[in-house]
Amino acid sequence: MSDKSNDTNSVKPPCVVVDTNVWRSDHLLKTAMGASLIFWASQADGYIGLPEVVEMEIGKQISKAGKAASEEVAKNLRLIGTLIGSCPACPLPDADDFQKAVAARLAELKPLLKRVSLTVEHARGALKRVNEETPPNGPKNQQFKDSLIWEAVLDVVVSHQVHLITKDKGFFKNGDYEAGLASNLQSEIGDLGAQVSVHSDIASCLEALRTSTPPLDNEKLARTVAAAILSQTESVFGNRGFVVGPFIGASIKAFVTEKADALSVAFSIEHKLTDVSGGEGGTRENASIVVKGECNYEVSSGAVSNVVLDSESFKWADQGGQPTQARNLYLHAGQAIVSMNPQQTSYRLREPIE
Repeated sequence: MSDKSNDTNSVKPPCVVVDTNVWRSDHLLKTAMGASLIFWASQADGYIGLPEVVEMEIGKQISKAGKAASEEVAKNLRLIGTLIGSCPACPLPDADDFQKAVAARLAELKPLLKRVSLTVEHARGALKRVNEETPPNGPKNQQFKDSLIWEAVLDVVVSHQVHLITKDKGFFKNGDYEAGLASNLQSEIGDLGAQVSVHSDIASCLEALRTSTPPLDNEKLARTVAAAILSQTESVFGNRGFVVGPFIGASIKAFVTEKADALSVAFSIEHKLTDVSGGEGGTRENASIVVKGECNYEVSSGAVSNVVLDSESFKWADQGGQPTQARNLYLHAGQAIVSMNPQQTSYRLREPIE
């Protein structure tokens, strides 16, 4: 991940301000779309804007959602106990556990966060909007917190290209998600000589950001993974009387995860092999190997870890030119995975990178 400390560039860095309702609906940005947004920020030198009022609300809303989920589990456990006379013990998280989860998630995302402190000027501006009943407020519809978010946006837009993701219709012209910013908000941004795009969900925001996101270098990724895999499997070739030859090619499928800098990679890598067995049957010609499996890839450092092999397929032609093949299969038994690294890190989600 590159250094994001310099915001004085001629081209403003992008910043996506995420409303509380999106942090909640996308589970602290741990859903597939949330993970894609985090990956965009890490790849595009972007930020996730976090106004202080939103940060304060996240803990409350996540605790509320977690409490509701725990109560539903407890209710179903009681039903199980009634039906069969007993039920398994299942300790459930409390409010403090959910608060700790929020703190841990924000700490994890800290390098990508653009925090905006709440100021007296923000409060005054928000109160003025409430009293004037202008969007994001309306007649008999006071939205002080939303007004504070907008005051934070006005601060951020001075130094960043801003996208706002919110489900609150008060930010949209005539309450229409497809109509863009409310007229008065658009006018304020125009007076600053800036631009703010508003979106009702992460998917539509990512679509707008797609052209500014540098593509993943699949060729570099393939060669990095190939080098890491083959350096760990030399004994396999040696046991069959081969040494590794030139790289032929690879099929790579990368998935974003809930970790900002981590990809999950499914690979199929092919290399030529050279026969050094000196067997009585003569040299095996046109030998190659295809190694398939999965691993984790750290984007910033290029480190490959937690390699899990599915199979290794050898093929060659014998002295008579007859095609021959052999295969090693690796067992995956639930969470007990026979791999080169027993401390495998599993991610809760994997979203394909287009």
